[in-house]
Amino acid sequence: MDHLPTVTIEKCLNVDSPEHDAVVLVAQDPFALTEELRALQPCLQAYSEVVKKFDTGVHLLHCDKLPSRRLLVSLTGPLDRDYDDVRRITEATKEGVLQAVKVGSTKPLLALTFPTSVTTLHSKWAKPEYLCLATVLAALGALYVPLEVREFSECPRPEPLKPVKSFKAERLGWLAQSSHAVDHDQLIHLAWCIEEGRRVARDIGGSDPERMCPSKIVSYLKVELSGDDVLLDAQPVHKELYPLAAVVDRGTPRDQKRSDLELQNLFLVGKGIVYDSGGHDLKVGGNMVTMHRDKCGAAAVAGFFKVLSLLKPSNINVSSTFTNSAETQISPPTISLMQTQG
Repeated sequence: MDHLPTVTIEKCLNVDSPEHDAVVLVAQDPFALTEELRALQPCLQAYSEVVKKFDTGVHLLHCDKLPSRRLLVSLTGPLDRDYDDVRRITEATKEGVLQAVKVGSTKPLLALTFPTSVTTLHSKWAKPEYLCLATVLAALGALYVPLEVREFSECPRPEPLKPVKSFKAERLGWLAQSSHAVDHDQLIHLAWCIEEGRRVARDIGGSDPERMCPSKIVSYLKVELSGDDVLLDAQPVHKELYPLAAVVDRGTPRDQKRSDLELQNLFLVGKGIVYDSGGHDLKVGGNMVTMHRDKCGAAAVAGFFKVLSLLKPSNINVSSTFTNSAETQISPPTISLMQTQG
């Protein structure tokens, strides 16, 4: 089954491009506009005269200067406090993009104006290349759709029910402003590759224990890391080599796997417990509802390998071994185990 890769990013030079159905402007000061955004000035000025609290939150404006008439301004608030950092930018971006999707946009154009207080900040996160990368990654993260939703969208639905969409947006536009002083093509490529790795990590770590049981994790990785640059070796978990994992897993020993990844000397270790309830307990109160995320350490390692397979860095050798075997769910072997041990 196709895993559906990350939404594509397209460089755009004009804010009034007819190829996009909404503009998401991320800014600290909505009036500190670059030359590429100057056409939005009258619309912003008119809106500020009606809405006095125009320094935080997401605002949806009707803008005649845009073919889509949709302008979403997502404001970061102040950035010069001692506890402010790049998360103010990423949170504003996510909120703006999600609001654009909510109002019906499928081809949003993302634009960033550099914070007016950045010149007074001497932090690495305030550098143009970091701000731009963080903004694009935040937008891509907001557009992520869980793997199970993407797969469910392919199932037939009865007529009264609405179809399930496998995507939030068809594509994401990035307004390449000359004042940013960054290589926008390189930025887009890097952001997309990183997000592909994060998608793999989310798909594995966020899916439930049945969808991402050990054997299905291996199958998923074989599809995602099918290139020649990454070697994937999945082996059974031997009791002699991994006695503790075998003890935890003895109640559900259906498909224990140990996955070895190697990229042709960085060594990574990731925890990959598919589901561990802490014992063979029904847990009817739902106390272990989030335990499927106990495999997110291994998921992050797998996502990192996805990024490496796309960026193909030179002079690096990366190896990883993660065990994704332990499942203490109620199953037939559990009953046998309880009967033999009393």
